[in-house]
Amino acid sequence: MKNDEAAQLVARIRNDLAAAMKQRDQAAVAALKSLLASFSNAEAVQAVHKVSEDQGIIAGAGHGVGSTEAARKQLSMHDLLTIIDTEMDELKHTIASLDASSEYQAELKKQLAVLERYR
Repeated sequence: MKNDEAAQLVARIRNDLAAAMKQRDQAAVAALKSLLASFSNAEAVQAVHKVSEDQGIIAGAGHGVGSTEAARKQLSMHDLLTIIDTEMDELKHTIASLDASSEYQAELKKQLAVLERYR
């Protein structure tokens, strides 16, 4: 994370996930796992594939342990809040498209309520 505030938010979400798992709160677990996965995906760097004739048997293959590792992006608080907003927007869109009496819609509303705690 880029700053302490962002790191504190991620730590808070991880702690809340652990608590939700202990309480067997399925909606909170689903929402928080999805959110943490979105953070992780946003931290990933784009792979660069270079192919040259001198790379050996498999073009683009790295040599040695850790040769293909890349540093992850550092997310700012703004980045994290943007990701949370995106997750919330997706839930709202899905909720709106479902029948009001749907059990799934009720579950998604619970997940949305969980994410609203971090805004």
